[in-house]
Amino acid sequence: MTIPSPIIINKYSMRQFLYISLTLLLFNSCKDEVELHSVWVKKNSPDTLYRNQPVGFSIGDKGFIGLGYEAQIRADWWEYNSHNEQWTRKKDFPGGGRAFAFCASDGQHGFIGLGFYFNRQTNESKTYKDVWQYDAATDQWSALPDVPFTPQFRITPVSFVMNNQLYIQSNQQLWSLDLTFNTWQRKNDPPFGIPNISIPQRNANAIIVGSEVYVAINNASNSSVSYDTDLWKYIPQTDSWSLVKSKFENSTSANIYWSSIESNVYKLGGYSNGNFGEYVNKQVSFKLIGYPPTDGHYDEYSAVSYSIGNDIYYYFSNGKYWQYVP
Repeated sequence: MTIPSPIIINKYSMRQFLYISLTLLLFNSCKDEVELHSVWVKKNSPDTLYRNQPVGFSIGDKGFIGLGYEAQIRADWWEYNSHNEQWTRKKDFPGGGRAFAFCASDGQHGFIGLGFYFNRQTNESKTYKDVWQYDAATDQWSALPDVPFTPQFRITPVSFVMNNQLYIQSNQQLWSLDLTFNTWQRKNDPPFGIPNISIPQRNANAIIVGSEVYVAINNASNSSVSYDTDLWKYIPQTDSWSLVKSKFENSTSANIYWSSIESNVYKLGGYSNGNFGEYVNKQVSFKLIGYPPTDGHYDEYSAVSYSIGNDIYYYFSNGKYWQYVP
């Protein structure tokens, strides 16, 4: 099967897109095998700045993006309305500008914290232990108890919310914060993560599919910076880990981003091999869909991804915002 270039549309070319789609459908109906096409829709961006290591999540039909760095560390916070494609500047993150923070959402609130601050002019740096809750309805930030461990430097923690518990994995530890009583509890430590900062766990992602949590870990396998991806499953009810498959991905990039829609899991490759594909029904047999319509390999260096409805949205580090329509 050949993988064609992605179809790119914008709000001014819907007629052309529908015409092309109908033509492709009629053409492919005459073939024994239907070729897959990735459909990407370019959206408005909150700004045109390069933004490395931002964070973001979705709540309902809104997307939220902020933080990160380039010339300076940033603490700004933006809301995206998927109906009118407009961005609105919201209250800045009160914890201060930072990069490599975690973020998670329970569908009603967002959670951000940890990460680190640095100043290139003074070489000042700081690792954070704080946790914040964001109320999208009121645009208010609330401080939650600090994490009871020392976060790993410059390593984005794994985080997810399930059953009113905020889970954070960092530095080979897993902790949960009860969002009702604001108390931390240490859980079973994950059987992955390398404490040596020179061979780090990189860009790990948690994907919630139903009542299961899948964690894709990118481990640096050697000094030549080759990365193997292991897929683990965590069951919060039993506080147990199990390996789904080891080394099912290998690339020269640590930056791989995962999203889910219902039972399907999507992977966007990093800056050195930025392919895009799908693991149907959580299977680890990768199906290549295509390539994102980016302008260069650094576009995917530190992307933000989340789903709104049945679509996935990606905010790339070059400030461009794209919607993927399955």
